[in-house]
Order: sequence, then structure tokens, then C-alpha cells
Amino acid sequence: GLILIQPFFGGVDRVGSELRMVNDPFLPLAVSDLMWKLALPEGADRGHEFCDPKEGIGSGSKTDRVRYLGWRVAVVGCDGDPLFDRQVEFVKSLEKNSVNVKSMFVEGGHHGVFSSDPSKEREFFDFVEDFFS
Repeated sequence: GLILIQPFFGGVDRVGSELRMVNDPFLPLAVSDLMWKLALPEGADRGHEFCDPKEGIGSGSKTDRVRYLGWRVAVVGCDGDPLFDRQVEFVKSLEKNSVNVKSMFVEGGHHGVFSSDPSKEREFFDFVEDFFS
């Protein structure tokens, strides 16, 4: 299986959580954009498949291989993360493409909360334990 903890997705068009949290103290939009500029191949924009999860999902895609291998996918996030809407969108896309996916989205928090808040850490560990059982 695959466990994605607050996956770092992006895209050309801004989503609601990015716009609501443009000056987030943990992950401001300008920092996210800079990270993508440094990480993507030269000349690529945030529409690249490495950044935008919608680019790699659908018939004849990597999701077909995930289904074929019988993988289960877990996605963990929180609504205080500027990347939240993209994570939720990713889960819905996997479900639509019949991937065995389980998600845990918690209220509040911030990007990185699962390694900095003991109560969220416990919630995360319980989720992972359940995912593997």
C-alpha cells in the first residue's frame, strides 16, 4: 500500500484552500510556488504531472497499475493546510477510478501538524494501525 501524509500537490489554477490561506504561517503560497519552481523540470509549470495529481489519474494511467497491484492508498490531511482542497480532490479522483482509498482529514491543524502536535500524532498512528489491519 501507499500512505500519503499531507501530500504536496499543486496546480496552475488556485483552489479555495490556497486562496483562503495565501499568507499561511506554515506554508505561504509564495513558498509553495517557489518549491514547485525548484522541483519541476526546467520549463515546466504547475500543470506538470509531478505537481498536479489530476494529470496522472484516469483510464490507462498509473491508477490502473495501482488497482492491478491491489494496493490500498491512504491519504491524511487537515483543513488548516493550504493544500487541503487538492488532497480532498485527489481522494475523490482515486475513488472515481475505483482505487481502494481511505482518507483521514482532521479539523484545524496546519501543514506538518502530524509531526508537531502529540494529539494529532496519536490520531494519525491510530489511523495507520487501522489501515494496516
